[in-house]
Amino acid sequence: QKWIDQQNEKHEMEKRNLETELSLLKSQLHPHFLFNTMNNLYALSLEQSSKTSEGIAKVSELLRSVLYECNKREIPLKKEIELLRNYVDLEKMRYDNSGYFNFDISGPVENVQIAPMLLFTFVENCFKHSGIGQNEAHYIKLKVVVAENKFDFYAENSKLPATEPSFDKIEGIGLNNVRKRLKILYSGKYSLEITNLKAKFKVHLSVDYT
Repeated sequence: QKWIDQQNEKHEMEKRNLETELSLLKSQLHPHFLFNTMNNLYALSLEQSSKTSEGIAKVSELLRSVLYECNKREIPLKKEIELLRNYVDLEKMRYDNSGYFNFDISGPVENVQIAPMLLFTFVENCFKHSGIGQNEAHYIKLKVVVAENKFDFYAENSKLPATEPSFDKIEGIGLNNVRKRLKILYSGKYSLEITNLKAKFKVHLSVDYT
């Protein structure tokens, strides 16, 4: 009985440590998100763009999602996709539709619950390193596929040939953060493949959500 009590205490301590680490990872993610969205808005204002007011509305909606939705352990995948679409719309305001962008959704997304902002960092990374907006050769492709018991997320983007960021630079704080969150929340129930090629960067995340 004493051994059982000790094991229970040990498991409780490990659980508290994981929850503390997860809270820390979330606290790192939110300021990072805020900095980048406000940076987009600042870029629009510098250009004295007519889209600035629309951009403010998008940022407002994004902040609402982060403040009220992302403190939950899980949210509907549909809400995560809405957050991504708002972010994508904000990014696209900075460009004159130069480059190729595609976002495909298939399967019953309304049946899936996932950790909030799990996919956001991958999408943010695409815009950061793709060079989209510079010319029509640059591109971003996103896809979410929901099947029975799992969902798959695919992201692919072109890379800037002039700078050719290293793998470490592309990984950065954001992707390292996602890796840690996946390990805590979906241990043994996910796979993450990241491929860094000369002309493109690819991500494939598969999660068993049951």
